Amino acid sequence: MTLPVTRPVPGARARARLAVAAEIKEAAWRHLATEGVAGLSLRALSRELGVASSALYRYYPSRADLLHALAADAHAALARALAETATGREEQQPTARWQSLCATARSWALAHPDRFAVVNAYPLPPGVAPPAELSRLTGQDRAQLGWALLLGLLAYELRLSPKPPGSLFAEGADAVGSFLCGD
Repeated sequence: MTLPVTRPVPGARARARLAVAAEIKEAAWRHLATEGVAGLSLRALSRELGVASSALYRYYPSRADLLHALAADAHAALARALAETATGREEQQPTARWQSLCATARSWALAHPDRFAVVNAYPLPPGVAPPAELSRLTGQDRAQLGWALLLGLLAYELRLSPKPPGSLFAEGADAVGSFLCGD
């Protein structure tokens, strides 16, 4: 008879630590929405949260550590959006799947410009894979290249004012998709 594997339940202190870390991240997202990546300050966050700045350093030893944690969350949110789009599209032609993924990435970036700014400012570190759907679609090396090109196209479009209706991004995404998918 095999007993089910149980995971230890975090204690009250661990749960409280996770809750405070989440509160710090939420304050950081609010700050990023108004000040941008360059304007993020742990001292300003501590004032907003009503705690000593030294308290934040117990959770995030540096501004860079906080930004990396935010980037990991933003990458995960974008990857979830891409995975939802990919679900049920396995039978589509690779180029059509790529176009669907690009449209989702663009919609996500436009809906979450602060999170996209963090994704773009803190790309995936070497050795960390881009969203799994891109790797399944194109292979690992091409997926990394495609991910970088996709983020570059989005960053360029988001800096334009007024925003183009999407044709600039769509044309670039189509060209990248043709290259990646071998069309």
